[in-house]
Formats: sequence, structure tokens, C-alpha cells
Amino acid sequence: EDGASPHTEKYTQDWCKAHLPAFIKKDRWPVSCPDLNPLDFSIWRVLQNIVCARPHSSLEAFREDFCRRMGQIEYLRATVESYPRRLRSVIAAKKGRI
Repeated sequence: EDGASPHTEKYTQDWCKAHLPAFIKKDRWPVSCPDLNPLDFSIWRVLQNIVCARPHSSLEAFREDFCRRMGQIEYLRATVESYPRRLRSVIAAKKGRI
């Protein structure tokens, strides 16, 4: 949740509440909390390492290599699965950073 109006509109909030069992309402979400954003706390670094691991002769070669290698990364699944633990840690820290 980043506070963008499409995410905070009543319709969106109502839909999420009705369809997502673990939905957190916008007024309960910590403001700008990188500890809760998997892209911020983990995935960007891994993606950068993949992208910079070897030179590519063309954009198409990069795309093919990137897509092939992304399909092999179990790390992404582990990052997503760690989310509930991270959320509990932030709650325990009273919305402080972990």
C-alpha cells in the first residue's frame, strides 16, 4: 500500500476487504515502511545482481537471459513467504523499522 489514490479509493478498499482474507485497511498501514515492501528490502538487490552478472549483446539477449534466470530463483518465493514474519515484527516494534 503506497497511498496512491487507486489504492485508497473506497471501491478499492471495499473490494480488497471482500476478496483478500489478510487485507490491511489503509489507515492501519505504516507510512513509507520499506521493511514491509519486498522490493525495497530484498528483491531489487537480487535483480541488480542478475542484470549485472554478465554483459549482454543486445536488449533481446538481456530479456531472454533475465526471463530464463528469473524462473530459476527460489529466492523470490522465500521473500514473499517471509512477509507475514516481517509484518509481525513491525507490529511488535510498534510500527518502527526492523
